[in-house]
Amino acid sequence: MKAIFSALIILIAFRANAVTVEDMVLVPDERHPFYINIFEVSDLMFYKVSKIRRYKEQVDNWPTKVVSPEEAEAYCKGLGLRVPTLDEWMTAATNLGQNKNYSVIGDHYQDAAGKKTFNWDGGDSVPVDDVRAGIDSIGTVGMSGNRSEWVIDSRGNYLQCGGDYKIRHPKTYHFNTICGGSNTVIFSSTHRATVRCVIDYSPDIQVTYSARVKGQIKENLDRLSQNTNPILENGEGQQRIPDGNQNSQKPSDPKANKKDDDRFD
Repeated sequence: MKAIFSALIILIAFRANAVTVEDMVLVPDERHPFYINIFEVSDLMFYKVSKIRRYKEQVDNWPTKVVSPEEAEAYCKGLGLRVPTLDEWMTAATNLGQNKNYSVIGDHYQDAAGKKTFNWDGGDSVPVDDVRAGIDSIGTVGMSGNRSEWVIDSRGNYLQCGGDYKIRHPKTYHFNTICGGSNTVIFSSTHRATVRCVIDYSPDIQVTYSARVKGQIKENLDRLSQNTNPILENGEGQQRIPDGNQNSQKPSDPKANKKDDDRFD
């Protein structure tokens, strides 16, 4: 009886410290593991935090316009998250260095049939959960093309990564040119930039899926979750992602510090 009571106390304490986040994927970097949003922020997601709609048509899943770094910071902070560092963004985009050219599965801008693997040289953006945005090897969607994304480097400068649908040549999306400041080709108009947020890894974090995680996107995440994570071999803090759709909960007190890591600066 005493053992059962002790186990219940531990379980209650664990649940009290639990942090639930929605639609994020673990980036199991040995030096600095973290979670990153699967999707670019949509107009509806942005509205829920900022109470601002960017499009009159109210296209819920369209990638929204995040017109400044300050707006990106405020949005992420409103969720208990933060804007990714350049290093974090690149670590996720390169799939921990395994992808050498592009963020997508297959590491190529076209598939065997000659079809685009992400949204480059297109007429417009596509919804954040549309597979045409590109399914990335790490489990995210649309880190190349579609919309550029705000990041911050180790010197405190705000850059954009990933380019957007208007960039015509896929070579622009190579990892040595995929991020840059306002004087680079990759930097989009602020009216085409968006953001995806991050949070530092903690064993207390639990991830839930929304209805956006479906089809090929969920299949890829399921495949990734079956692989053994070397940083989690002690059995603690497994990426707990239940099946089905669940509502997100605001993280209570996640770490907000940015890492001084300049591997990609």
